[in-house]
Amino acid sequence: MSGSFIAERFRRVVTLHVVKNLLPYADGQVPQILGIHGASGSGKTYQCEYMLHELQVQPFVISGGELESPDAGAPARLIRTTYLNASKYVDEHRGRPAAILINDIDTALGEFGPLVQYTTNRQMVFVELMNRTDYPRVVEGKPTRRIPIIFTGNDFTKMYPPLIRLGRMTSFDWKPTAEETQAIVETLLPMLRPAEVKELVARFASSQIALFSQLKAMLFDDQLYAFIKQEGSGPVIQQLLSGRDLRPSWSITFKEVIAKAEELARQAKYQNHLEGS
Repeated sequence: MSGSFIAERFRRVVTLHVVKNLLPYADGQVPQILGIHGASGSGKTYQCEYMLHELQVQPFVISGGELESPDAGAPARLIRTTYLNASKYVDEHRGRPAAILINDIDTALGEFGPLVQYTTNRQMVFVELMNRTDYPRVVEGKPTRRIPIIFTGNDFTKMYPPLIRLGRMTSFDWKPTAEETQAIVETLLPMLRPAEVKELVARFASSQIALFSQLKAMLFDDQLYAFIKQEGSGPVIQQLLSGRDLRPSWSITFKEVIAKAEELARQAKYQNHLEGS
């Protein structure tokens, strides 16, 4: 994670959320949940994980997909158990803080129309989360640490209103500006000059951060495969098994980067199949 750029306003909201939840008078005054919402691929989860790492906070991660199950009560039990484990971690690691990060929570708990079933599990998860925020220091009758909770999602307007009301959740809308996107892409593509990054970001202004992350992966694939062709797959595999760290030389022109980005943008446009195909 070293060398990543985190926008100052993103850094501020996560830092304040963690620190304020550690205040001795936090109960009843500080929302226990931070909800970070924004378009898919805008870097919400990565930046959360980066910030928790930087703040030396141990993340306990739950995926939104884990909040539905054929077993009645299992998702609510997962939240409760994770909270207890986070509290236990703090006690066992000399006060090092912990946080619960629930990614893409609206995919499991959002209301997206009549085709979405309002299951018992969904109701129990809502109750469990609200119970945690109302009684943050007691779980199953046992005293616990207060553990900050962070949600990421695309659209919290689809969420159960009592859970995300003021007092329970601080809401943060993440949509990176052109300047923030440029700073992020400069760390992703260090082989480019700042002026080239600015042009690249301007040309693909409607794209999310995920496109530039995938662009770096595609460029790495090209460099790696060229190295494999030169050295031979067998020797390269043996080098990797012996512990060698293969890093690309990034001998690539800006024109080639633009061509790859255009190819990737076309793939993203048609990834859901063409009509009539």
